[in-house]
Amino acid sequence: PSHDTYTWMENFWTHPGVPPALPDNQEAANSVDAFMEWLSKNKVKPLATEKLLYSKRYKVAGTTDLIALVNDKLTVIDYKTSKRLYNTYNLQTAGYVYMLKEECAYAHTHHKYYGFINEDFKTVFNYKDPIYRLVIRVGKDGKLEFLPKETPTKEENRLTLKKDMNAMLHAVSLHHWLFNQELTKTKQKELNEIRWVAKYNFWHKGKLF
Repeated sequence: PSHDTYTWMENFWTHPGVPPALPDNQEAANSVDAFMEWLSKNKVKPLATEKLLYSKRYKVAGTTDLIALVNDKLTVIDYKTSKRLYNTYNLQTAGYVYMLKEECAYAHTHHKYYGFINEDFKTVFNYKDPIYRLVIRVGKDGKLEFLPKETPTKEENRLTLKKDMNAMLHAVSLHHWLFNQELTKTKQKELNEIRWVAKYNFWHKGKLF
């Protein structure tokens, strides 16, 4: 059911003006109803779907499901089908926000607009404006959950975003460290195998290889 809802939401944004048919599964259909109810209570203007973002500064990349103006606030939106909402999702969306900020600043400084960051984009967003984030969990029970539950103030958004981004960068550093540790183990194993072959050939064949 959650996958059906996820697909429906993607099609809803990628094919504007042509609402996709409701999922056959009743729980998924309930999720769609909940999503449409949320839309009816909020002004949502989609700007990009499945947007690949990249930061040269932090050497990270990722794809967010939706970038939209939600009640006139630029917001990165990510869908989840997990069993519950995890606070670690805040680290992921913080990364998206910083990547988007970097792309917007680059476009403004170098006057190079691409994708949805084009000349028209300047009319709806100032690159110095805050960017918000929202995680929508599509539950198997046909319900939607949101993280955060309520839109934070500008100052709350700034503080939590900075904190979550710092945590995200530490997580990335830990990932790189673990990767290098595994790489070192692999290289050491390969080196030991080469040494063993060399010793065997030397003692039994009179040559190294």
